[in-house]
Amino acid sequence: MRFLFEIGYKSYVLSADQAQIIWDTVRDAEIHEEKRNGYGDDRVTTYHVYDQDELGEPIQMKMLTDRQYNMAKLAGKPKEK
Repeated sequence: MRFLFEIGYKSYVLSADQAQIIWDTVRDAEIHEEKRNGYGDDRVTTYHVYDQDELGEPIQMKMLTDRQYNMAKLAGKPKEK
């Protein structure tokens, strides 16, 4: 069994062990935030790092059966029209 891990508009195929490592890493990561206030010469930028209370962004992970993986692997990269 494999997992699809979605980042942006791409899905990456990972083994269950790889998916678990990424999930644990993102779950335990701190948040970095850049705040900008004001305009022009009065603009002030501050940077903040803090613990996340919960995952701030949705992370998509889907299960991919061996059969689904093998069929998709056989189909290969789609041709551009």
